Amino acid sequence: MLKALFILLPGSLLSVSALAMVAPVKGDTTCTIVTALLERNAVEKPCQFEGVSGVSMVYYVKEITFTLPKGKTVEIINNATFRFEDKEILDLEEEEILLDNQPAKVIHINSRTLRPISPQQLNKQHEAKDPDYSEVLHCLKPIKKDSAFCIPYDLMMSIS
Repeated sequence: MLKALFILLPGSLLSVSALAMVAPVKGDTTCTIVTALLERNAVEKPCQFEGVSGVSMVYYVKEITFTLPKGKTVEIINNATFRFEDKEILDLEEEEILLDNQPAKVIHINSRTLRPISPQQLNKQHEAKDPDYSEVLHCLKPIKKDSAFCIPYDLMMSIS
């Protein structure tokens, strides 16, 4: 009995670090297509989304397809691997962000003004007692373009 415990315990402890939760996501939302960030041109459209989102102690995955009116689709991929340093500091090892299979970066903008929201401003909202993200858009911006594909920040947080 004791020998079996010593064999099973290390294996079970190792498997804790690999625990993962990947779940399907599906729903309706409003997608904002920003055609020119500098000129602040954008169009809101109803859209449906479907994909997977998940996280473990060593990776994060979000692969979602958005379907716009007339059947046009937009695919976002945001995958990352990371590890924790000695003092529980997150060390990002690799991250892949794609918008329709093109390299992109995540930005946040104000839905009314279409102006950028800095990470510091967003962190202040996170620290508030009752944060209000109703005017925050989570956007993927292609690296070499002045456009972006955005969804409500609340939605992105809820499917993380």
